[in-house]
Amino acid sequence: MKFLKHYVGSALMLAAVIAGPTLLKIGSASALPPQMAEELNITPEQQAEVDAIKEDTRSQVGTVLTQEQLATLEGKTGRDRAQAMRSLDLSEDQRTQLQEIRDQSRAAADAVFTDEQRAQLQEMRETQGRQR
Repeated sequence: MKFLKHYVGSALMLAAVIAGPTLLKIGSASALPPQMAEELNITPEQQAEVDAIKEDTRSQVGTVLTQEQLATLEGKTGRDRAQAMRSLDLSEDQRTQLQEIRDQSRAAADAVFTDEQRAQLQEMRETQGRQR
């Protein structure tokens, strides 16, 4: 369950660049970890769509952050990455752009899921939010 909660913010917020920066992790195989995909009963088609959204988000984020900022995040995961993200000294313009990317990618990802899956995700997000 702890593993699942860790990835809810990073995988589905797809932008937790703002709230859960693991999104920027280059080279991860899929946007949803296997345990989460199983719990939500994600189809292979849904997984592929979410993965494509994650790749698009990663690309957009790469255009917002400087090379120095990207280098600061490289190789970091989980809480270390979240701390590194907070230390980036983002400009107001960068914050605004990242928030827009987050909102768009989250909406796109949510559209992939069924009503029942969205309800489960919302519950997971709320649970994660209470634990922060």
